[in-house]
Amino acid sequence: VIHATLVLSMDFFQPFFGYYFFNALLLVLQALHVFWAYLILRMIWKFAFMGKVERDERSDEESEADDDEEDEQEEESSWDQRKGTMNSKLASLADNCVLNNLTNQRSISRLPKAR
Repeated sequence: VIHATLVLSMDFFQPFFGYYFFNALLLVLQALHVFWAYLILRMIWKFAFMGKVERDERSDEESEADDDEEDEQEEESSWDQRKGTMNSKLASLADNCVLNNLTNQRSISRLPKAR
């Protein structure tokens, strides 16, 4: 596609702003595909020859801090607590929504029908 838009289109059309803009975007997209393919192939290589992949190669290294096992256990227990409170809040919210819908349907059904 890049060859067709860069080289072959010059036989038919004179270059204009859209030509340069479109081809620049295609080249950026091609560079991203090559970069992502490299990361995925490196992850497959590590899995095939080292046995396991510890983390996603495509993720940002700076955003993940190496924590001790104690920190991970504390995070898991706090996550379980937060998950439990969120589930209870979601359940009460769902009950309220169901009750509101039922009461709204009753009030709508009581209205006289338009002729």
